[in-house]
Amino acid sequence: MRFDQADPVIERWGRLNTVPWCHAYRGEEVRSADFTLSDGTFAQPWLEPQEDGSIAVCAWDRRARKHNEIASWTNLESALDRALVVIRSWSPRVDA
Repeated sequence: MRFDQADPVIERWGRLNTVPWCHAYRGEEVRSADFTLSDGTFAQPWLEPQEDGSIAVCAWDRRARKHNEIASWTNLESALDRALVVIRSWSPRVDA
């Protein structure tokens, strides 16, 4: 998976939303971030490039709540905004 096309978008979006993105996990290239919700629950958004050229914007609370949206590279920022709204709806306050 290559994230070169997403990096400028997620870095800009991350600065605007105070979201630091991780670029590697256990030796694998990833794009994910971690939030701690006000009730102590962790939430994680991440990206999954798809074979057809689109990208999945995913999030979960590491329990039961999940969000998945297939986006194009051109509307990635809007999809990230929607994922953040969903994450924030899981708890009254998000500390990123």
